[in-house]
Amino acid sequence: MLSTKNIQAPTGKIPKTIKPGNVNAKILDITLQPTKNDPNSLYLVLHLEGEDQGPEFEGFLYDKDAPNKGRAKGQVGKVRYSAYPYRDGVTKTGKTKERNNEILRALIEIANVSNNREALNAIEAETIEDFVKMAAKVLSDGKFYKWCIGGSAYIKDDGNKDFSLHLPKYDKNFKNFELMGTEPSKVHVFNYATHVEDKTEELVKEESAGWGEKQEVTASGSWKPSSFDL
Repeated sequence: MLSTKNIQAPTGKIPKTIKPGNVNAKILDITLQPTKNDPNSLYLVLHLEGEDQGPEFEGFLYDKDAPNKGRAKGQVGKVRYSAYPYRDGVTKTGKTKERNNEILRALIEIANVSNNREALNAIEAETIEDFVKMAAKVLSDGKFYKWCIGGSAYIKDDGNKDFSLHLPKYDKNFKNFELMGTEPSKVHVFNYATHVEDKTEELVKEESAGWGEKQEVTASGSWKPSSFDL
């Protein structure tokens, strides 16, 4: 017999995580994430926190192992600086690409926007891992930026859609981020069709095709964002 007794109504609560779109957020940390198949290929990951959502909002713990550090006051998300990992190699045109220098250039871009270039230039480190740790302390200075955040859509185990987040690919006519209040703004106006790779509708159709036919639905890029933890 049908009944509504045990069905919860939608709460209307603000989601705890950042989704693709134009977002105002500060940098909490910057880390490196190796790819699953190659530990020498690294993503540069920005840990972002959005604007204060008010006293009713209960954000993620900054550190689940140290609850005394408190909870985020805004939505949080881990955003890859590029959709693709940084690795040593050669481009199709024969140009050599060095992983560490590409990561340093990304950090320089953030430092230039936040007026922290001099402090970044003062850092010296033996490894890229150590350099990024020190740079994160310089660049996580509480300043808020306007971002355009894109990503890849995937279907979670519970059947709902979620996103792995990354900044849009380079476009000389636009910026992926700038300090809040910059006028006129040059940040991309978010466009779902342009900035999000979403093949989930195709996957769902494939999964539901035919009677009793079941196909595996996996995350785009085989990467899922974990719970927020610095």
